[in-house]
Amino acid sequence: MARTERIELIRRIEQRRNSRVICCLTSDRQNAHGIISKDFIPIFYENLSAFSNAGNFSGTTNVDVFLFTPGGDTLAAFGLSRLLREFTSSVNVLIAEKCHSAGTLFALGASKIFMTKAATLTPIDPSITSPLNPVVEPVPGQRQLLPVSVESVAGYQTLVKEDWRLSKEAVGLAFRMLAERVNPLALGDVYRSRQQIERLACTLLGNHRKDDRNIRRIVEKLTRGYGSHDYLLSRTEARELLGSQVGAEDIELEGLIWKLY
Repeated sequence: MARTERIELIRRIEQRRNSRVICCLTSDRQNAHGIISKDFIPIFYENLSAFSNAGNFSGTTNVDVFLFTPGGDTLAAFGLSRLLREFTSSVNVLIAEKCHSAGTLFALGASKIFMTKAATLTPIDPSITSPLNPVVEPVPGQRQLLPVSVESVAGYQTLVKEDWRLSKEAVGLAFRMLAERVNPLALGDVYRSRQQIERLACTLLGNHRKDDRNIRRIVEKLTRGYGSHDYLLSRTEARELLGSQVGAEDIELEGLIWKLY
């Protein structure tokens, strides 16, 4: 699609939504992944400043972020959401297809989330990758760090203590075996990461929601409730979880968003 056609689609979305649109798309192509990262922040700042300098932008102007991403840096996603609210109190996300992991965290900070029928969110439980992680060699001579999933460690803990119901001595042995394969400092990072993602999600939801009990329920479900980081939440499931934060169906808007995607 030519650039002029994309600009026209964006203009039509802005007219229908009475908003300004920022398009943020990262890559899920094999061997060419692009993820949300902290270097997005100055780019968003420049776009938001340009809106302000145009003279028709205020602290209540609708800003719609057209977002496609497989995920990325959770702190970057948190920082982007906070940056937007420095410019306006009305932040919304438009999702054509994929808004996963850190993208879902970013969407939690939006006043409204518009999803097409094809759009999906995912859980926000993070994985840790650091020099302390276990090393695997999927191909001889190619050593890689193995990400440590927060929920995998929690699942192992639940397995040995609640499912297998091992004795105290056996539980101690099971955790010693885990510590032999995963550096204990990395396990500490896993625990801290879970605390951090829960705090970030609660903060973003608290920017526009005051139902504390529902906020805690939403965060617990997204961090611990789905059993897999790859679980795909449809629009219907997202609406069941988030309620009116997920916007009502709009066939014309959905068509514009999908064509732009």
